[in-house]
Amino acid sequence: MQVSAGLGEWMKKLLLLFLLLTPNSEALEISNFKSGYACTDNETFGWICHETKDIYITGQSKCVYDGKEKPCTWHGFQFDYKSNKGEEIFCDYVTSTRINHGNPNEVLGYDDKGSYSFTLEKKEGSFYNPQYFIFSLADSEEQILRSKTECKVDNKVIFKFEHRYHFPTQN
Repeated sequence: MQVSAGLGEWMKKLLLLFLLLTPNSEALEISNFKSGYACTDNETFGWICHETKDIYITGQSKCVYDGKEKPCTWHGFQFDYKSNKGEEIFCDYVTSTRINHGNPNEVLGYDDKGSYSFTLEKKEGSFYNPQYFIFSLADSEEQILRSKTECKVDNKVIFKFEHRYHFPTQN
């Protein structure tokens, strides 16, 4: 009988260890991730309509950058998510050359890297992040700007993506 009592205590400890090592049920789950060209139908906020790594900067849309309306090309990313709480996501990116970083209100800097963050307010849903590049011409042969983005929660990578931005040339 003492053997089974000792075995019962051992099983309790094993169960406790298993529960401690089980992944947190509050962990963020990402599905249906897409990045590429962004579209809108003028009735909804928008979506990724063409998944691709290659973004050709055509200037066929209008964007407000540094307080001025300018020709631009929209792109971005979207995903579905589930979580037991709102999550703050931190994204870092690097580019193959230095670029102006900014938003509708101001120019934020000139660098080959940057970061941004956003919070998923709901426990589950869809998230869409529209971004844009202002139309500009390359000085010589077609210029390709490469960009790598990595996004994390609690210092753990939850998604990453790469884009190649193709700018037209003068001639």
